[in-house]
Amino acid sequence: MEQIKWLKLSNGKTDIKLSIKAGNLKQANVFSRYEDFDCNIYSMIGISEYDINKGQPVPKSNEKLGSFFTLIYDVKEFNRRIKEKLDSLNYKYTWGWVKYYNEYDYEGELTLLDKPKGFKDQKEVRYIVHTGNNEPLKIEIGSLADIAMPFKIDKLKTLKLGNESGIRIGKHYD
Repeated sequence: MEQIKWLKLSNGKTDIKLSIKAGNLKQANVFSRYEDFDCNIYSMIGISEYDINKGQPVPKSNEKLGSFFTLIYDVKEFNRRIKEKLDSLNYKYTWGWVKYYNEYDYEGELTLLDKPKGFKDQKEVRYIVHTGNNEPLKIEIGSLADIAMPFKIDKLKTLKLGNESGIRIGKHYD
């Protein structure tokens, strides 16, 4: 991604020159996009230890993403299962927190773990699996009943994080 300071638009007959210096261009950027990624991305909202004791650890804006959510409370086991399956299929993969950047001042390389800061409320964690094609990837890791629970999306309003005693969902916890 590169921040541009001037721009010339042309229709072959007329040129329009815009620049920050001239005052007719406020902000602009350009980036090259490689469309054939040959991978699959699995995204989740992430909650970390920094969210403990926050009034609302998952921003309310995430309610628009669906009617239900699955709370994975044993993340280490979830990750172990995914990694074990991907390893057995000989896929290369990476995972991590999405990094949010300001698209009007950032310059440099972008990865599949980068996203504009306008999406920061999503608190996204991604698995990126390099499959060698652009086809959907479905894997089976077994039941999540022992490590996760489903909830209606309105429970995001009452989500409270505890420490070692776990995650609690309810109206009020001291």
